[in-house]
Amino acid sequence: MDLAVGVRGSCQYVGAGEGENPGAEVDLNWSETQVAMRRELRGWLEQNLAEWRAGIGAELSGDTREGFAQQLLWERRLFEAGWSAVAWP
Repeated sequence: MDLAVGVRGSCQYVGAGEGENPGAEVDLNWSETQVAMRRELRGWLEQNLAEWRAGIGAELSGDTREGFAQQLLWERRLFEAGWSAVAWP
């Protein structure tokens, strides 16, 4: 499907196929809820990423035992704050 980006973040389907809504516009602007969540997460990252980095010293490759252990510490911090999610694949 081809997309044509318009003014102010709107998006219009071009050449929509069967079962799609030809000419439908999609609002790509952030909602107030999304803006608030982004602000909250950025604040959390500013504080916690700096603390995590100070606690581990040099960041190591996740391909090493030590680097993997560092990653687990970060993942636990994310989980405890409610910012963790399962990703697949």
